Amino acid sequence: MQLRRLRDASLVPIAIALSAGCAVLLPSKRDAKVVAETQERATCPAGEAPDYPAQLFDPKSVVSVKPLYTLARTARTGPEYQLSGAIIQLRPIPSLSSQGLESLLNCHSARSELKRPGEPSLENDPYWVPGQPVDIAVRSERGEVRAEVKSSDINTAHEILRRATAFGRS
Repeated sequence: MQLRRLRDASLVPIAIALSAGCAVLLPSKRDAKVVAETQERATCPAGEAPDYPAQLFDPKSVVSVKPLYTLARTARTGPEYQLSGAIIQLRPIPSLSSQGLESLLNCHSARSELKRPGEPSLENDPYWVPGQPVDIAVRSERGEVRAEVKSSDINTAHEILRRATAFGRS
C-alpha cells in the first residue's frame, strides 16, 4: 500500500511536466499591434499615408461576398471544413495589379489597427477587425479579383464575414 502511494506521488510531477510541455506546443495567440507594426513596415509607404484609389473602399466595388472555409483536421471526426473568413469579389481597379491591391489592403488593415491619422474609417470595414490580426490575400483569375480575408480565430472569422456582407450591401 505504501509502495503504491509512493509510486502515485512520483507520477504527479511527471504529469505536470508533460502537461506543461503540451502548452509549449500550442501556437501562441498573435498580438494584433505587433502584427500591424510589422505589416505596416512591409506594405505601407515609409512615413506617409498611401494614396488609395477612390473606388478601393467604395461598397459598390464589391461584386459578391462568400464564406471562406479551410480544411481543419480533427482527431475524432476526421477532416472537416471550418469558417475562416470571407471571399470578397471586387471590381477590377485598372491602375492596380492584384499584388498592389493586396499591399494596399494590408496597409489599410495595419494602419487602422495602429490608429494612424488620416486612415479612412469604414463602417463595417471588412479588411480590419479591431484587436484581431487578419490575413489578406488577393487573387486575380479570369478577370475576377478576389480578396480573401481570413483569421485562424473562429469568432474573428465570423466577424469578418458579417462585416464583409454588411459592407457589400451598403
